[in-house]
Amino acid sequence: KDPFKTARISNLRVDLAPPLALELVGELALLSKDGAGRTLTDLEALPEDYTFPRNINPLQPEEFSYFIRAAEPDPSDATVSNGFNEILVVTPRAARLTGVRFGQVEVAETSSLLDPDQLQTMAVASSFDRVFMPDADGVLRSEDGLGLKQIATGADSIWVHFPFSLNAETSAGAHSLIEVRFESQSFSEGIEFTSFVRASDMDEGLFQRVDTESKDATELVESSTTRISLQEMGGALIEDVVLPSVFTPNGDGINDLLLVQFTLLKIMEERPVGVAFFDLGGRMVGTGQSKVTQARAGNYSFTWDGRDIGGQVVPPGIYLCWIEIEADDHDSRITKLVHVAY
Repeated sequence: KDPFKTARISNLRVDLAPPLALELVGELALLSKDGAGRTLTDLEALPEDYTFPRNINPLQPEEFSYFIRAAEPDPSDATVSNGFNEILVVTPRAARLTGVRFGQVEVAETSSLLDPDQLQTMAVASSFDRVFMPDADGVLRSEDGLGLKQIATGADSIWVHFPFSLNAETSAGAHSLIEVRFESQSFSEGIEFTSFVRASDMDEGLFQRVDTESKDATELVESSTTRISLQEMGGALIEDVVLPSVFTPNGDGINDLLLVQFTLLKIMEERPVGVAFFDLGGRMVGTGQSKVTQARAGNYSFTWDGRDIGGQVVPPGIYLCWIEIEADDHDSRITKLVHVAY
């Protein structure tokens, strides 16, 4: 391959699709203790149920609410008159959908603080009239038995298909309001939860992105963001290390494999990670095994069968477990003691 050769673009085509909603705004909130203790079937909307998505504990799952405010579809184009009925929320880690509420929010136009000549839409009063909760089979259903289709809820997204349009019947002075509740875990500072909407009946299947920066989806939340902020963890990159203090690789089928689990924080791009074992003299005697050699923020695990590099079981004694990640500014390492006994 010649590094001095470059490609040349001779033609570029951009197709513009009519908006499924003339205004589409998203806002993220963390559920407060009051909110977590109140069931979604209580349709009353209370600001004390939510708090800013900051000081997130990266070592445990948290429950979030993602609000989407949607205006009417483009009235000048009949192809989008039905609006949208699908919502896709992209999460940084695996998410578990816990419920959905649907309603409306009264809106008003006010002057922008940055530009008095520019008008911006503000949420005034939110209310909900329908809730979807998991039934015994895990299907989200409303009280009248209407169910939602979860197209995908997994490693990095929540994708929900509603059996009706979410914004086709939007009235003047009010927008549709959808609250998507889910449980997820975040390991990196400033991660954004993005979202999109789509109409199932459109052949193109195009997604419209939800605006999130400095937007106001509901007066219940004052975050104006979909980015999270983590608790201060003292700058450590490796946290929540779990491994047994005593390990007995004697072949009896009990405790023959040492499991090392830990959490990496703030690592945005994949970096080399490894687990190694040393004797008290500083000589490496073994390495941990895992499917990954490169890692970013998240939960990881390595195993060791108690054998040295030559394949022999190490003698009883005290060993050092090193967990190391190569980062941009400096390598981070944590050392734990392991007692090998028979």
